[in-house]
Amino acid sequence: MICLVLLIILASCSNVTDSSTKEVSAEYENVQELNNLPVPSTAIEIDEKSARDLKNYKIPQSFENFSASYQEKLKGEGWEITEVESNKVISVEKNNIKYLLIITKSSDTQTTNVTVRENF
Repeated sequence: MICLVLLIILASCSNVTDSSTKEVSAEYENVQELNNLPVPSTAIEIDEKSARDLKNYKIPQSFENFSASYQEKLKGEGWEITEVESNKVISVEKNNIKYLLIITKSSDTQTTNVTVRENF
C-alpha cells in the first residue's frame, strides 16, 4: 500500500515542469524596413532610442530562453551571425545588409531588450 502511494506521488511529480527551463516557442514577423529581419510577434517596439538605433524591442521572454532560439531562427532564415561581444552583441548579415543586434536582460529578468543598429 505504501509503495502504491509513493508510486502515485512520484508519477504526479514527474508531470510538473520547471517554467524557467521550458523552451518558449515563438512566432515571428519579418520587419520589412529591416530587410525582413525576423522579430517575435510578441515583441513590443519601444519609442525610446538613441540616434544610432534603428529599432528597440522589448521581448516578453527571459534572456536565457530567447537568445539561443532567436539566433537559430536568424540562421534558419539565411542570416549570417558573428558574435561581437559574447552572445549579447551579434552582427547579422543578409543580402549585403548588416545590422548589429544588442540583446540584453531587462532589470526584471523576465524580459529581453533587443536593439537594432546599422553595422557598417
